[in-house]
Amino acid sequence: MLALFAALGCSSENPVSEPEAKVNSFTGQFSGKNQTSSSVLVLAPCSGDLISLNLAGTGQFTQIGAATVEQAHCARPEPVSSNPLTLEVLYGKIVLAGANGDKIHLDYEGSVIHSAKITLNGKFSITGGTGRFSGAQGNGTFVCEMTGPDNEFVADLKGEISSSLASGS
Repeated sequence: MLALFAALGCSSENPVSEPEAKVNSFTGQFSGKNQTSSSVLVLAPCSGDLISLNLAGTGQFTQIGAATVEQAHCARPEPVSSNPLTLEVLYGKIVLAGANGDKIHLDYEGSVIHSAKITLNGKFSITGGTGRFSGAQGNGTFVCEMTGPDNEFVADLKGEISSSLASGS
């Protein structure tokens, strides 16, 4: 039996190891519109006086390709005291679903800045996914800008993703 392990390279001096997690660039852009439908990702109700926003759209991302996007967050309705045109997004979630059904899950936080255009800036963390993104991790930054009168938006994400399964593409 020991000879079999040695022949396969599985001795106690040379144990079998888990696949190594590979770090890949993760970038993408998506656009969509504010949604009031319950078919969009919905967080548990925002507590207290927090307000919620649900967005849906489509985009193109490294690692997952063309994807549908569901986004929801809770924000303080009153401005941050240092800047009356800035609202704080306390927590949000994004789910990217590729054409094959694999998903990437992101959590985020940031600030909504009201000026000539409404802009949401922040940081995201990749918290897992399904299919080849199961166990995925990563982080990055994003900018989301409202572009029209009916709450249309465009968002850009830049960061990294790592998973023993998420490689290439």
